[in-house]
Parts: sequence; C-alpha cells; structure tokens
Amino acid sequence: MKTICFASHNPAKLQRYQKLTADLSITLVSLRDLEVTEKVSEPYSTSQENARHKAQEYARIISMPVLTVDEEMRTNFLPEKLQPGVLVRRLGQELDRDPTDQDVIDHWLKLIQDHPHPSPEFYWDFSIAYYDPERDFLGEITVSQVSEVASYVSDKWHPGYPMSTFMSPKGSGKKPYWDIDPELRTQTESQNFQSFLERVGEWIRTE
Repeated sequence: MKTICFASHNPAKLQRYQKLTADLSITLVSLRDLEVTEKVSEPYSTSQENARHKAQEYARIISMPVLTVDEEMRTNFLPEKLQPGVLVRRLGQELDRDPTDQDVIDHWLKLIQDHPHPSPEFYWDFSIAYYDPERDFLGEITVSQVSEVASYVSDKWHPGYPMSTFMSPKGSGKKPYWDIDPELRTQTESQNFQSFLERVGEWIRTE
C-alpha cells in the first residue's frame, strides 16, 4: 500500500478522492494529517498549470508523493467575460475574504436567474497531477464532466461542494447531487473518473 498526500485543504474533496481510489493500492492522507498548514498559491490561468504547480510545491515541502486536483469550469449561459475558468469558488475575486459555501450558492443562483437559458449546463475540467520527488516523476490527466442545473435546489450539500445543491451530473435525472440515489451517484462518479483511476494505477506501477 502506497501512501500519497492528497494536497487539499478541502475535506470534502479529500473524501471524494479517497472513495474513488478505495480499490487501488494507495492510501490518501491529508495535509492536516501531516500537520501542513502552508497553502500553496494557484497563480495560473489554467487548472492544469495550477495542479502541476501545487503537486511539485507541496512535494518539495513534505518530501513525499503528492496528488493534487484543480478545477476550472465554463457554462453555456454566461457571456465570455463572466465565465469563471479557474475562479469557480473565488467568485471572480469579488470578495475581500474567502467566500463561504452559502456565498457560492447565492452567487451562482443569481447568475442562473440573471442569464436564463432553456438548458443551462456546466462544463468541468478536473485537472489531476501526481508528483513523486524521489523519482522526479510527474503524471497528469484532465477529466471532463458535464453537469446541468437541477430541477430544484436541495437543502443538502457536502461542505466544500456547495454547488451540489443545484447541480446534477448530466443524465442522472436532474436531481441535485446529494439527492441522487447513492448507488447511482457512485456509479456515475466511477464512470466519469475511470480514465483517472486507470492512469493513477499506471503511475504507481511505474515506480
């Protein structure tokens, strides 16, 4: 069993990838587990660059293999100047503080209301980077996913994933993410991230 640091301060994101990789011969530990409080910057305009940067920088800090994820998103209903790109949660840097989950929900529900579309969709890129400093090995992959606005807003969400209150993986019945049948949710996640699961297995086997 190989231990890898999942370099995120978001516990919901850690749990998501622990669940995804449960059948692989790896154990994901958090920055908190390692008592790392330093937060590496995300200075780039693409999720791929940010994921690579964070993997290499955190590996330098903790001297062990690191897995990082950075996300970017576009929509089919916002004008170009309002497309979030890598600023999905930072709300275009509008706030002078880190936004709360409720800030994110309110911000996006207003955008949806202000820009009506018959079938609003979200196009996600999850850029994942793995870096082993001992071997100077870098592995990268980007997983794409399409989500749509759910038919109602749920009162449930996993802290760290506020958009799950009103977002549904396309093809899952337009129910908010956490209201979907757990078995279907797990099946959808595994299908969406199958290429990542295959790739991370390859990365580990090359060592």
